[in-house]
Amino acid sequence: MGQSKRVKSPKRSKVVKEDTSDSYVLRGDSEYDNLTGVVDDEIYQLTDLMPMFTEGNPAQWLDQHVVYPAEAVGSGVEGRVAVQCVIERDGSLSNVKVIKSLGPLFDKEAVRVVESMPKWRPGKNRGRGEARCYYTLPVKFKKP
Repeated sequence: MGQSKRVKSPKRSKVVKEDTSDSYVLRGDSEYDNLTGVVDDEIYQLTDLMPMFTEGNPAQWLDQHVVYPAEAVGSGVEGRVAVQCVIERDGSLSNVKVIKSLGPLFDKEAVRVVESMPKWRPGKNRGRGEARCYYTLPVKFKKP
């Protein structure tokens, strides 16, 4: 194994230990993977600390803001649309898509209401700070 030397982390003033035999640096409190400043862009299924909705219960928020499609009132359809999205590092939602459909009218409304949600508290992973994470939300539709 190569010699060890002490270097300062670019993110914090904490001193970390570096193995000079390769370029890998161990740091537990930074979102950077190495000293080159590469950011972890992976989207995780699970994180150590999962994202949290800042406005209380996301199911209640969705129930209050979903609008039953007027064109479907006569059909009497009820059910759920499962919507998957990515909670980004800043808490915003992206990549919103339907993974369980109830019909095109309901899918469009489910995507609309999920995209209109306020920011979340992002997930955290491996002590590195915020991490991108997949999240699935059920959007319920009941006859008016």
